[in-house]
Order: sequence, then C-alpha cells, then structure tokens
Amino acid sequence: NGSEGNYTNVKDYSSYSNNGTLPYSGELVINGDAETGDTTNWVGVSAMATDDVHGGAYSFYRNGSASVYTSQFIAVNPALTYNLTGWFKSNGTGGNSTLYFGFMPYDANQVMIQSKEINAIAGSDTTLYESCNSNDSVIKVVDASGWTTGQYYVVAYETDDSGSYTDLPNRNLSDSVSNTGRNISSKTAGPGYWNITFGVISGVQQRAMKNASAGTKVREHAYTSTYQYDAAANAKVSNLTWTRYNATMNGEILYGVSPNGKWWHGTRYAHIMMLANNGQAATFKLRFDDITLDTYTGAMWNSSCGSFTKSGGCYEFDGIDDTMDIGTGFNAVDELTVSFWLYAKKQSSNAWALNKYLSTSDAWGIRVLTTGDIDLYDDIDGVDQARYATAISKDQWYHIVAAMSDNGYGDGNYTNTFYINGTQIGDGENSTGNWSSFAGRLYLAERGSEAGYFNGTIDNVQIWNRALSASEVAMLYNSGAGMYNRVHSDATNEGETWQVCVTPNDGNYDGETLCSASLTLQSGCTAPADDLAITESTTLCRGTYYVTDAAADGILLPGNNTGITIQCNDTTIIGDGTGYGVYGSNDHNITITGCDIRNYTYSIYGSASSHWIIERNNFTVPTGNTYSIYLYLGKNHTINYNNVTSMGTNNNGDLALYSINSSVIAYNKLMALGTSTVIGLSTSNYNNLTGNIIHSNGSTLRIGISASSCWNTTIAYNNITTNGSTGFGIYFANGFNYTNIVRNNITTHGSGAAGIYLDATDAAIINKNYIYSDGSGSYGISSSTSTATNVTLNNITATYEAITAHNAWEVYGNILTVLGTGNVINAAGASSNFWMNNLESTGGVTGQADDDFCISENSIDEGNFYAAGTAPSAIPSDDCGAANMTYPDWGEAFNATYINVTWKKQSHSPLKALWYSFAFSNDSGVKWQQLRSVWGYQNLFNFSVNATYKRYRWQSAPQTKNSTYIEIPKAANITKAVFKLEYIASSVFRNVTGYTGNASFQRQYELFGNASGDSFGRSIAIADVNNDGIKDIIAGGPDSDICTDGSAGDSRCGGAQIWIGYGSGESFSSTYDYYLKGVNTSDNAGRNVASCDVNNDSISDIIMGAPKMENGTGYTGSCSGADCGGVIVYFGINAGGAFNSTPDLELYGMNASDSLALGGNHAVVACGDVNNDSIGDIVWGAP
Repeated sequence: NGSEGNYTNVKDYSSYSNNGTLPYSGELVINGDAETGDTTNWVGVSAMATDDVHGGAYSFYRNGSASVYTSQFIAVNPALTYNLTGWFKSNGTGGNSTLYFGFMPYDANQVMIQSKEINAIAGSDTTLYESCNSNDSVIKVVDASGWTTGQYYVVAYETDDSGSYTDLPNRNLSDSVSNTGRNISSKTAGPGYWNITFGVISGVQQRAMKNASAGTKVREHAYTSTYQYDAAANAKVSNLTWTRYNATMNGEILYGVSPNGKWWHGTRYAHIMMLANNGQAATFKLRFDDITLDTYTGAMWNSSCGSFTKSGGCYEFDGIDDTMDIGTGFNAVDELTVSFWLYAKKQSSNAWALNKYLSTSDAWGIRVLTTGDIDLYDDIDGVDQARYATAISKDQWYHIVAAMSDNGYGDGNYTNTFYINGTQIGDGENSTGNWSSFAGRLYLAERGSEAGYFNGTIDNVQIWNRALSASEVAMLYNSGAGMYNRVHSDATNEGETWQVCVTPNDGNYDGETLCSASLTLQSGCTAPADDLAITESTTLCRGTYYVTDAAADGILLPGNNTGITIQCNDTTIIGDGTGYGVYGSNDHNITITGCDIRNYTYSIYGSASSHWIIERNNFTVPTGNTYSIYLYLGKNHTINYNNVTSMGTNNNGDLALYSINSSVIAYNKLMALGTSTVIGLSTSNYNNLTGNIIHSNGSTLRIGISASSCWNTTIAYNNITTNGSTGFGIYFANGFNYTNIVRNNITTHGSGAAGIYLDATDAAIINKNYIYSDGSGSYGISSSTSTATNVTLNNITATYEAITAHNAWEVYGNILTVLGTGNVINAAGASSNFWMNNLESTGGVTGQADDDFCISENSIDEGNFYAAGTAPSAIPSDDCGAANMTYPDWGEAFNATYINVTWKKQSHSPLKALWYSFAFSNDSGVKWQQLRSVWGYQNLFNFSVNATYKRYRWQSAPQTKNSTYIEIPKAANITKAVFKLEYIASSVFRNVTGYTGNASFQRQYELFGNASGDSFGRSIAIADVNNDGIKDIIAGGPDSDICTDGSAGDSRCGGAQIWIGYGSGESFSSTYDYYLKGVNTSDNAGRNVASCDVNNDSISDIIMGAPKMENGTGYTGSCSGADCGGVIVYFGINAGGAFNSTPDLELYGMNASDSLALGGNHAVVACGDVNNDSIGDIVWGAP
C-alpha cells in the first residue's frame, strides 16, 4: 500500500459506503491528499487544516463560495475508464455546504470546452437562406421548425450535418467571449425561410457575430452547465461525517451534455474542479481531502456489505451472482504479490476468491473448495496445478497471501509461495509459468465465464509488483488490518490492541537491512531496553515501530563515525518524551533520511559534527525544552525537505544551530504549535535559509527565524507566519551583519508584532519581501540602533509603523501602508535617505524624521512628513533632492478643466512598470472608477533619456476647440478626484511633475477639427464609406461655418469630416480626407451622424442630423417655418472617388419647431433596415 519503493499504487475503493482496497493503474492527481502540507496544484483553496482530516495529516478547506480546481492539466483518453473520488465535510457555522464536483473539460489545444460549443439541439441542422453580417440582429435560415427560443440559445455556424458532429466543439457562435451574447428571442416563418431574431440582454442588442454567406450550414446550440458536475451537483455536504462523492468516466458524448459519466465531445484534457459553498457566504466552510483520479477499469456487480467487516469495510458476495471485475493492466513482469482477508461461508461448489482469467488454459487464482480447503491453483499454457491445499473453517477470518517470483534470475523459471495467517504453507513450488504472461482480467468471487462464485466476504485486497518476503507477510498479518504501512505500536484498531517490535536474531542491528527473514516478530512485545547502536550504514524496516523506553535512545552513533547512511524507509521511531531520536558526537558525513521520529527531547542531536545530510524526515516534538534538530559546533550541513510538528517551549529554536557555519536549510515545513522560536541561529555564519514554510502558532513571543551574532547569512523565499503577540517573523540581534533577506513572504497576526526586527544589526539588505502585520500596534520593519541597512522594493503593510529606520539607512522604491494611526516611516537616525517610495496611511501622519534625514521624491498620501518634535505640517526643507509628490484625498474639491500628468525618464536603467489609479466622486460621496483606469499596471515603453514620454489628458467638458474629449455626463456631478502614482520595482523615475488630478488612457491619435469653434467630434460614426473594406471615421461638427449656400462667418451650417481608415503600417492623415458641408446658415448639420446603405449600392452612406433646417428652395412639403429640422445625406463612394459638393438628399420635418434630429439629450438620427427589404432606412426623432 502506498506509492513508494517497490510498491504499486493501491486505492481505497468503496462500494455502498464500504471501504476495501483495490489497485489502480496510476494516481493522476498531484497532492490530492493534501499531504504536501500546502496548496500545491490547487487554485482557490483558503488554507490547510490539521484538526479534522479524512486521512493523513492535512486536509484542505474553502471558506465561502468559490471555484476550486487543480492547476494541473490531466490528459484524457475517452477510451479509458477514470474514477474520480473525493471526501468532503462541512465545517462552517453557516450549515451544510453546497457542492458541485467534477471536471473542467479542455480540447487537445488546452482550450476550455463550454457547453454551448458541444450542446447541439437535435433536429436543428439547416442552412442560411441568405448571407449575414456579424452586426445583424436578424438572420434568415431555411428551416427553423426544430429550433427553440430563449435566453440561453445560440447559433452555430459551419456545422457538420452528417451526424458525425466533427465540428464540435464549435466556437463559431452567435455569442461573445464573455457569454453574454445568448438570446434567440423569436423565430418567425417567411416564404421559404425563417427569421431568427436575436434579443436584448441587459440593454444590449445581441448580434449574429459572424459574416457568413448564403448556404452556410448552421444549427442551434444551448448553453447549460458551466462544467461537468459528474460526481456531485447541488449536493448538501454533511457536517457530521466525511462523505465520499465519486464518478466513473468512460467514453465521449457525441453531442450534448448528457448522460453523466461520459466526457463532453472533444475533451482531451481536464482540471478536477469543485464549486465549493456554491452561492453561500463566508460562514460556510467546506473541507475536502483525498481527491483521487485513476484509470481503474473494474466494475462491481451486485455486491454489498453489511456491518460485519474485518477492517472498516468489505466486499460481500452471495455465491450466486455477486462479483468484482477488476479488469486488466495489473501485470508485473517478474514478480507479483496479492493479499486479502477472507471470511468464507459454506460453498455450494468450488469457488474462486480471486482469479486472473483469460481461458481455461490461461488462468490462476485462489480457490475455496466444497471440502473446506483453500488452495492456490495455476494453469499456464494448458499446464494446470493445484497446490498448498489447507483446511480452513467457515465463518472465520483468514489472511491470505500468494506471491510469484523469478528469484532474480530472469531465466523464465518462477516460484510461487502461499501464506495463511502469516505462515508459509509448504516450501514454495515451481509455477507452471509467469502469472503475468497473458492478458486476462482479474476477478473477485468468480472465474470469468466459468462462474465459480464465492460465498463470503473479502476485505483489504492489495497488489504489489514484487514478491513479499516471509517476514513482510508475517508483519502484514500481525498488523491486524493487513495495511502494510499502518503498523502501530500502541494504537487501537477496530477494537483490537496490537503492537509490533523487531529484533534481529543475532541481536545486532549493525550494518543490516532490517527487513530480512532473520527477524523475530513479536506481537504485544515490550520496548527494547537498549539503543539501536549503529556503526555501519543500515536500512530499517519499512513500516516498523522501534519503541524505546526511558533508558534508551532511538539510534545511537557512538562517535567518531564517518560515512554512515541511516535509511529509515518510512520507519517510525518513538520515544517516551526524553532522550534522543538520533544521537551523534564527532560523527561526520552522516545521512539520515526517511525517518519518522516522535516524542524525544531531541529528534536529532549532533555535536562537533560536520557534513550531515538530514532529508525527507518527519519529526514530532513533545512539549518542554525540546528540539527537532539541534546541531552544535559543526559546518556544511544540509537540512532539506523535512516536516516538523513541535509542541516545544524553548527560546533557542526548535531547529537550533549553535556555531554552525556554511550550511543549507531549505524547503522544510516547520510547524511550531508551542515553541517560542522555530529556527534559531547563534554565532552561526555563512548559512542559507531558503524556501522553508515556517509557522509559529504560540500565543506570545513567537519567532519564525531568530539570529544572534551571525554574519553573512541569506534568508530567501521563505513563507513565515506567526500568530502570537509580540511575535516576529525574523528577529536579528547582536551583530547579525552582512545578511540578505530577499523575497520572503512574512505575515504576523499578533499584537505588537513585527515582520522583521533588527537590534544592533549592520549592513543588512532587505529586498523584495512581502511583509504583512495586521495585529494591533504592529510593525513592518522595526529596529534599534541598526545602521547601514538597505531596504528596497518591499511591499510592507502594518497597523502602527511600516518602517522604523536608524542611521545610514537607504529606503528606496517600497510600497508602505499603515492601517492605523501610526507613522508610515519613523526615521530616528541620521545620514539616511528615504526616496521614491509610495506611502499611504488610513489615519494619522505619514512620517517623522530627524533634520538630517533626507526625504525626497516619494508619493505621499494623507498628512505630511514632519521633523521630530514639531507639528505635522511640512516636509523637511533640507535640499536633498527633488520634491515629494502629494496627492489629494476625497476631501479635496475637483475643479480642474483637465488633468495633465507628465513622466520623464532620467537614467538608462531598465524600466518596469507604474501603478496608478484614477477615480471620482460627487457631492453625495458616491465614488466610482472612471474610464477603466483604476489600480492596474500600465506598462510604459519607448522611453528615451531626458525626453517626456507621454501626456495623458482627461477633460471635464469640451471647452477647448479643435479637439475631441471624453465627456462626463452632467448627471455625474463630478466634484472630487483622486490621483495616485506608485513605483513598482523600478529605479528610473525621477521628477514626477505637474498634475491637477489624474492620468488616464494612452492616446494613440488626436484628430482635430477644421477650425476653432466647429465642435467637431460632437457626434461620431464608424463605417466604410469609400468601399475599400476598411472602416472610416465620421465626425460631426454642428458649429462649422462653411456652407454649401456660400454663407460664411458665424453661420453654424454644420458639416462632417471624414478620416479614411488605413491598413497595417499606415496611419490616419494629419488632417481630414473629406469635408462634407451643411446647407444653410444655422442648420447645425452634424449634430448627430449615422451611416448605412440607403441607396442600395452596397456602399455605406453618410447621414447628418440637422435640427435647425428650414424649408429649402423648391421644397413643397407642409413645413415652411423655422426649425423644422431634418437630415442631409451624402452617398458613399468607391475608393479614390469624390463625394458630391452638395448633399445627395435633403429630408425635412413636417412642421415648424419639430427640431428633427436635435441630439444632445433629445432625439437622434439613426440608420438601418427597418422594413426588411435589405435597404437602409433613416429614422430620426422630432422632440
């Protein structure tokens, strides 16, 4: 059991909530059991739990509603059978969590498959009656009699109507990427065709979204579930017990989303996913554990199991038709072992408990005979042999093991052995052949087509790809449950108390592999009185407990040893709370790996020793002045990938290094539930602490890493959390000098805590760390008499002070935030520089400083710097660099005509990014973000030295002529604004200058009007008006003074300017390409503009609303008064052609003062086909 060493993977398989163990051909989920102790491979997990798990030491949990899924792509072969299993339990105060559990399906290119892309509506295949454009709101199809209307229906284009559905997943849909474009609102039959009309969603007209010609094959699709919820859908998870949800997947759905248990069409990859606490608040908490996916191909038929089991679950068979088909794929080339517990009832005929079967001449298995005997039977290549017939009693549990081996010779000769209750039957016999030489299926309770059904119960089926030794089989039996890696010293299992100890027959543990037949196994044994004294490399037995009493240590290295390897092989070594798990003094080049050491004062102790490798061990440390690893006077140690859980209460560090130099402590998981300090360094130099997960959970004075009198040490990429009051993520004292603290993630939650504390520490570099201290009165970086410290490019948040600085500090490029009323920066020292940081405080002031502390070029929010002992009114006036840049809070009135910010690059250093925000509020205090430019990264490029890069301009109203501006609606009533500029990992920004508010969009082009006051840009339309296939820009200018009637001066006849669109590598003209004039004085043509084809020549025409038009010469309509209003039309042209000098059409209103197409907040002009004759029609309002 397990997946290490020579053992194949096995899996707890459950039928009708009864657990057994069956093999599978490979676990596919990384960290599905949470036993890495972190969220590796999982997205959306809130955190890890240790207090309530389904199996192992950890489980996952999620608070509140969220999608949780594996980051790992799992390859999918629909021809295989996949089993998905997960265990879940509700744990929140809100009640039972709602769960959806299954898969996110992806195609061969790892593009997600959405239900709308494969959920074809049967009988809806047809063709387009006429061509359609992507912007059409109505399309014509030949036959829509089988179509359905509704919000979640879409049109699929370029379909396969052969019945093979080779177009799936089809992404040519009348839908947008954001899934908002679903809505077939109606279908109506016409002469030879059907109209399919797209509706409106959230005020947005839905469109065809495809340019397609007549005859294009189409069908209707429907949007349903977002993912495949095959294991659970809207399940209410119990908060009393762990509940198993599972699904078996095989095959591929031709089209549609049902039935469950088959992959959506085209699925070749998948994420395992769940909707945790779906739609529920943060008070709902879902725990989950042991998520597995495998390609087991078996099936259970008819079997059930009552309460009578050997070990927590079983398979019960009735001897009539119950069977388990495990399937193929469980062959081992040269060795194989099967084991199980068996409880036989009276057999009506010779029955097969377990059997691999291809035919009557290729089979092997274990039989229970009507005589009451059990035997091992093999028949390979037509040679059959029954062996080891042994009488057993009905209605009694027996542990059965059969093994096959070539004995390592590889000569094609095989020996099989048979065990009952841990005892070998006979001496082993030659097999008739290799049990894996034929591709049969493996069954429980039958023999393939020959029936032979077994009557009784089978439990704990396990399969290995090697032959177990006699001692290992005995250990399996003595364990009681038959689970090889669950051998306990003093545990209670299913009502039984059992214990296993191991003693070599020769009494000498030294230099042996303690897993051989020379072992004496004792049930109910007492602890050995002597240490395991080792002077040679030793391999300890997998799964065995070596229990030591108060007079003994675990493993003793007597001293002066060199080059010893202790390979524990998952051995557990337990003490009585005192002594040493491993003890060495003056021992060198020692390797300790794979050990589980529990309940010693020192899990590992080494003195005056060097070059120890301590890797991949598990240490459990009791309360008191205890240590997981204690090394004193040595060097060149490697301590990697260990897992530590400590209840100790010492101040020196659970992992303590005293006078230890040039060592590496990396990628350990260190959980301190009681210790004051997790890692302690004292007079230890040139060490490297990298990639560790450090968690200190004590109530007071808890420290992640503590160091005293240490030099030249690197602390990098660690994740450090402390929960106790007055706790520290990293604590330096008494000369912790020339040290790098780089890219750590440090979180402290206790009151008065600090992410980093420096005491009498010099020349430290603190770079690119994330520090978050949210306890009351907490600090980001706190210090006392520390000098020459470089603090750069960190992101620091604290409740009291972000940084407490001293002499000769360089504090540069940091993001500093204080959540309370303290200082962002408290500079008590001299000759320091604090520059180009971003400071923000939710209350109080942003800093104080002595007179000779240089504070320059920072971005400052809320309050001011002030000199120590003075009122918080001004930034120190020392001439130490460019000015700081302050920015307003919501309380500052916004009354600038425009916002203008300029950045200038002043060095050749690489430029990275600028973080900026832009927001507004009104007098009522309503706040919102404008122009989608809030708190995002704006990448800046094409900088040249000493050259202004870009000017962003935003204007509240079009008060300056000759430009088009973005207008704020009058109803917004903007009165206040905020602009914030922060430096992120950049060393090049200097002289941030002039602004009156904020920056927004990066301008690509400015297209100017013809003359001052023309108001060009008051209206805009986009259309291809010169028939070159590229959209052009039409800008209305209702106050233009150039008229077709020759009027000049302030005539306001209006008009429109045309900029012709351009291809790749080109750009707009510096001035307009065409100018189309209004007709008469004061017409205000161009107040609104629109475009469509109104003369049926397939070229878009230009329509200008003219709300002040009057009756023209020769016009005979009823309107002859002022302000009838109307529109003027210029017909579109072919590329290279010219528009007419006067309008092609003038259309007038009916009555005086109709003010047709007035625009503004009134009616507007529009163009489109409203009578379904494929010709554009003109619509305008008459307010």
